[in-house]
Amino acid sequence: MDINFGIGLKRFLFEQNIQDSFEKLKSKILEQTNRYMSFLNIIDIKTEQDQQQMNTMYCQILYKINPISKTDTLDVFVRN
Repeated sequence: MDINFGIGLKRFLFEQNIQDSFEKLKSKILEQTNRYMSFLNIIDIKTEQDQQQMNTMYCQILYKINPISKTDTLDVFVRN
């Protein structure tokens, strides 16, 4: 029930400056991870927008769960 939880991926779909938006998105992911999931270490974040369908965005997060030394990837597709 925390209104600050999450990053609001869909709002980044229609930003004008794509590269700037992706940098803001990466920053928000790191900020929220540090705040709510400090046991995770974000290794890499890749983002891209489908050039054929401008209302589709892809985000891949490579992370490590520190307490158990497990590395994994989260793939997220956002479509509006």
